[in-house]
Amino acid sequence: MANTSLLQVQTSAEEKASAILEKLGTNLSAVVNMLIKQVIITERIPFEVKMGRFVYSAEEAVNEVRATMAFEDMDLTE
Repeated sequence: MANTSLLQVQTSAEEKASAILEKLGTNLSAVVNMLIKQVIITERIPFEVKMGRFVYSAEEAVNEVRATMAFEDMDLTE
């Protein structure tokens, strides 16, 4: 049997995450183990970590909203 360690994590989001993971057919413990294995395999964090910055310029954001509203047959007014 492989050596195992107990990992304790403090989070305010565990209940919501657990509910989502249950719908996906897994659990928090399995996902944490997957994350750790991917860190070992890839020797990096297996997802992008960055500061929350606006991806779009103001014009691009307006154009995206306009396109979404047009898809819903709604007009964008100034």
